[in-house]
Amino acid sequence: MRQLARRIEREDSLDDIARAVNKQLDSVLARVPERRKLLDFLHGAWLGHPLHPLLVSVPIGAWTTAVFMDALHPRGGRSHAAEAAIAVGLAGALAAAPAGWADWTALNDRQRRIGLVHGGLNGVVIASFGLSLICRLISFGPGRFFSLLGLGGAGIAAYLGGDMVYRLQAGVAHVADEEPPGQEQMPVSEASFSEREMKRVEIDGFPVLVAKVNGRLFSLADVCPHLGCSLAEGTLMADRVICKCHGSEFALADGSVLGGPAVQPVQAFEVTEADGALTVTPKG
Repeated sequence: MRQLARRIEREDSLDDIARAVNKQLDSVLARVPERRKLLDFLHGAWLGHPLHPLLVSVPIGAWTTAVFMDALHPRGGRSHAAEAAIAVGLAGALAAAPAGWADWTALNDRQRRIGLVHGGLNGVVIASFGLSLICRLISFGPGRFFSLLGLGGAGIAAYLGGDMVYRLQAGVAHVADEEPPGQEQMPVSEASFSEREMKRVEIDGFPVLVAKVNGRLFSLADVCPHLGCSLAEGTLMADRVICKCHGSEFALADGSVLGGPAVQPVQAFEVTEADGALTVTPKG
């Protein structure tokens, strides 16, 4: 299974398919009046946690239950409990899919290739359980076969999803390697900042963003938790900084998420000045 994931990750021929799928998703989202709010909801920005992995537990649990109920029920008989579990799983899968595809649009190429196969395979899984339910309702033979087929596919899809998260760090909060500083003096002075200017400054190896807005200095950890990009290379607005990579927005005042795809806040620091020297102290 590991070799399969590595092969998919290196298969750049998937990029053309990914671009076509992404184009179709963009065309659908273009018709949504509140596109940004919808994406933030699907990413889980409101929750402070990715939404997709929470939702997928419903179909996986329900479909596993259905197969278990089949095993307990006499062969050839009809299991109403299994049918109900399959229906719950289908409803959960249809809820989880939009969140997964929303996350997929904001991945890098390696993650996106595996995500494309993961999503496509999940489509086959949904179809298998859908066929299983139809066969059961009309008392047609291969209902159990389609359930087993679907559960096997779900296992492979789950492995690929886990590979994206744990090895390629998709959906994982990216932070600097070093511990955030305590109360430390910065190697820059207030006079070195122009209005609406931001800089990346390292304090004991920890990168921080320092920005000056309306005569006040703000400081945040400089690593975007979405995919680890430098916030100092992004865009500075009146009350926020926007990451250049995928457009995540963070409040200058406290580092909270104002717009996804990031779902985790960044560490904010209080900046104080004494005798021309600047000191940062972690907030929160």
